[in-house]
Amino acid sequence: MSSAILTIVQNQLNENLSTQLLFSTAENVVFFILIAMAIFLIISTPVVLFYFSVDNYFKLKKLKKIIDIDICCKNSRTHNSFKAETCSSYINSYALFIGNIVGLIIWNVLSFIYIFSQNQSTLSGILSYLKFPFEILENYDFNNALSSISSYKYNWIMMSGILIGTLLSYVTIKYFTENMIRNKVSKNIKTYSLT
Repeated sequence: MSSAILTIVQNQLNENLSTQLLFSTAENVVFFILIAMAIFLIISTPVVLFYFSVDNYFKLKKLKKIIDIDICCKNSRTHNSFKAETCSSYINSYALFIGNIVGLIIWNVLSFIYIFSQNQSTLSGILSYLKFPFEILENYDFNNALSSISSYKYNWIMMSGILIGTLLSYVTIKYFTENMIRNKVSKNIKTYSLT
């Protein structure tokens, strides 16, 4: 009787341990995926900003051929909906272009602050800046995930600050540029409405 109870208790403990191990492994895998996504977001932000600034630059050139910027679609031969749509596209592309450029500038300024504040020499700062994402992934310990991440706490704080500062400046500049242009256009051209 007692050996049967011991066998049942031992089987229950084994099931609990295997379930706990499964949950721990799943937690570590999810944590690793989140870290990899954060690193990808940090690495890809300047590339995305650069790509979209170039893309919006070419959209602006195309739209400049369609409209006269000084009078913003005052050609009487085109339909009013085409005028408004073209004006809105131009304003939106212009705001996105300015937002992307300012985001890139802020990214570079904050990155240089990080590089020069952390290290004594510029070369070691640049190497630390470029190696950070790869060192995180290389030194990641599935059994002790939080301690392997916390060893790079300063880097995480600085990189997160760079990312947040860049995104906030992008959104702020894009919003103010778009509103400023729309207000100026609507004051100068009475037929243009704020859409």
